[in-house]
Amino acid sequence: MRTSKSVVAAVPAAILGLAVIVAGCSNNVTPPSTTTTTTTTLPPTTTSSSTTSTSTTTSTTQPAVATSCTVGQLKLVALQGTGAAGTIYNPVEVVNTSATACSLDGRPVVSLTGAVQGAKEGKLPTTVQSTGEGSTFSMSPSQLTLPPNGVGTVGFLVQSSDVPSDGEQTCPVVSSMSVTLPGTNSALSVPETFTACGGPTISVSAIVKASALQTD
Repeated sequence: MRTSKSVVAAVPAAILGLAVIVAGCSNNVTPPSTTTTTTTTLPPTTTSSSTTSTSTTTSTTQPAVATSCTVGQLKLVALQGTGAAGTIYNPVEVVNTSATACSLDGRPVVSLTGAVQGAKEGKLPTTVQSTGEGSTFSMSPSQLTLPPNGVGTVGFLVQSSDVPSDGEQTCPVVSSMSVTLPGTNSALSVPETFTACGGPTISVSAIVKASALQTD
């Protein structure tokens, strides 16, 4: 059997056409794209956190406590006495003559100088009581501050009687009082004239505010 020339010729042509198609396809393929990524490295960010701490200081000022008075700071002043129905009241003011405040707390120790009529003046053997008539004698001792420079704010009250008792024919007349104030170790003298019967016997209050020296 003989092969036709046309068939033989067609085979190479077909092969050639296929090669052309393949070549054409190869020319139409898009080359892969290359993507370049640039990475920039930034230095680390330092965050500074500032914390403000507020400290509140509360300052409390306590009032200064006055020190105890010394005898060199003090002076006694006899105030106007009063009397009624046989009872005599003699208030005495205590003043601080220094430039520094001080305090007193307690009851003064009082002794009397005087004489009965016609006798020589001298120390009188006195009976001293802490009780007396009026609200001043019911006040308990307490710490009181004496301002400086002679301002009178405190004192004490002396009560006596001008009515003879226990067979007395006449009563002693006081000319001065010797007073040792609480917390001090020496006496101050204050001129004072009053009658003190009963041997004599007197009542002496604690150191109180000057307003309490007014008798009821």
